[in-house]
Amino acid sequence: RRGGLSAKAAAGLRQELLDQMKAMDGAPETVATIAQTCCALGELGTNDGWSQPLRAACAGTICVAGRRPSLATGTRDVQLALVIYGEVTLALSLAAPAVSAAAPEVVAAATDLAHGECEPALSATAFVALGKFCLGSASLANKLLPMFMRELGTNGQPAVRNNALIVLFDLVKRHTALFDRHLPTIALAIADTSPLVRHHAVVLLAQLLLEDYIKWRPSLLRAFCVALVDSEPSLRAVAKSCLFDMLLPRAPLLAFNSFLPLLFQLNGCLEHPQHSAPLPAEEKAAFELSGPDRQQSRLQILRGLLASMSDEHRLQVTAKLCHEVLAAVLDGQMALASAEAVLADSLRLLACREAKISGGAVHAEDAEDAAPSATSAAAAAKGKVLSLVARKATVEAIVPIVIELKRHLEKFRSPLLRDVFLFLRELLRDHKAHLQDILSRDKQLAAEVEYDMRQLASEQASARALQSITPGTNRRTPASAGSRPRAHLPGRTGGGGNSAPGASSLTVPTPDRLRSAMAIPKLRSQRSSLGSAGGGKSAGVSRLSGGGENRMGPPQIVHRANSADDVVMASPFKEQPPPRQWNVCPSPLAQSVFDAVA
Repeated sequence: RRGGLSAKAAAGLRQELLDQMKAMDGAPETVATIAQTCCALGELGTNDGWSQPLRAACAGTICVAGRRPSLATGTRDVQLALVIYGEVTLALSLAAPAVSAAAPEVVAAATDLAHGECEPALSATAFVALGKFCLGSASLANKLLPMFMRELGTNGQPAVRNNALIVLFDLVKRHTALFDRHLPTIALAIADTSPLVRHHAVVLLAQLLLEDYIKWRPSLLRAFCVALVDSEPSLRAVAKSCLFDMLLPRAPLLAFNSFLPLLFQLNGCLEHPQHSAPLPAEEKAAFELSGPDRQQSRLQILRGLLASMSDEHRLQVTAKLCHEVLAAVLDGQMALASAEAVLADSLRLLACREAKISGGAVHAEDAEDAAPSATSAAAAAKGKVLSLVARKATVEAIVPIVIELKRHLEKFRSPLLRDVFLFLRELLRDHKAHLQDILSRDKQLAAEVEYDMRQLASEQASARALQSITPGTNRRTPASAGSRPRAHLPGRTGGGGNSAPGASSLTVPTPDRLRSAMAIPKLRSQRSSLGSAGGGKSAGVSRLSGGGENRMGPPQIVHRANSADDVVMASPFKEQPPPRQWNVCPSPLAQSVFDAVA
């Protein structure tokens, strides 16, 4: 009995399905289901009475079309014949291996249709049929494997490449030993031009890795990493889920051991003596992300790998970046011009939040427990020890290298000096209480970094202040005769209860005057405006609104007759002091650093 049916009922149902298949009526997917049902309803073999005649009829149709693929007529009938012959042959390979081999003439005709000049749908169907033939014969799979690999990489039809990939996926499970040397070529499908092929490649390779049919290779990791920054958002999400949620947790050392080689390979840098192995030409074109325009993609990949590591591995990766990249530039192992991209990525990675250790932080679910377990207590103690180790390594190993790198970059006036200062700023934030210990070897550097941080904060505050200023329409109130509108200083108001009588209201300037008013006014010596011979030339002097009376008199804004935009400060009772010399950065070395940063 088959599925609750008697032998007679199963035979009658199978005959009805066979008649429908022989009529070649239905879609290929429907015919495939019907063929599978027929195989499940009865015994298969040489004497089953139905499989051999059906295969013979389909073989005739396939062979006629295979003689001249470009002139094949009745494409739909040929497709259905390929589907039926493939399904029956696959079922026979499981039930009766002695009669499962496909006829040589059918294999030859299907091969011609697969890579011949025919319709893409017919070629894709022929590839699926050939894959079903190969599942039951290891010798045939070994013979047709080069064709599958070639069509996967060179065929111009996405449907053909997609079906070739799916066939290879099934063959890897059945004949695993044949595909070890072809895995790098299969991994190139993740960089295919078709989003459908890339999506299937990520999913199928992840499934093979999870089921242990294949092992991790450097080419596979590079392919998955490149998929993390794919142009398709859905594919990026799938690759991130497969890599970080399913694959890397099963191989905790993979990201740590592959981090530095991946950094050099993504940049295409071969200068380092330990990471100088070039990629094959196909992988170089598909997986290399060199150039400043792709820096964000590289950093996104590497920061994701850092986030998946444990605290111990992050600490070791930080040390490796300092000794194998930063120190290698200082020692001359890598030229600055050729390793600039690698050095820039390393400095950004050292300053990112993913490179910092947790320091024994307690998770929310652990904090809810009233009595912490021994495991959480041990994790907290381990985090504290790692924090101490990281602090010691920073003071004794990392900071001296960064200081020497700063001096080295100053000689070449490299734009990477800004990245060095950003990294130093992160170090100071993390080790603020130990500032003197970290920078005890270079007092001048400590002063420069502090000044640079203040300048950055000041620039950000100025940018926020400028954004908050909204220019309005010019207004003018009645004033004494001969009065003119005065320049408006930011942060002051033109009216109020304390304004002097007769003073005209301050106006909102144009954007050009606003920029000139925001500049630092120049202090220049000015004679008293009371009783001076030149007092008549200083027209338009008025008092600014203030909070109260000033015995010496408030400062005045004086517009010279020859330039209405030159704003100077003057006192009516005494001459102005000489210009003040601002000693902001007395060190010539520090001045050159900030000139380079600017």
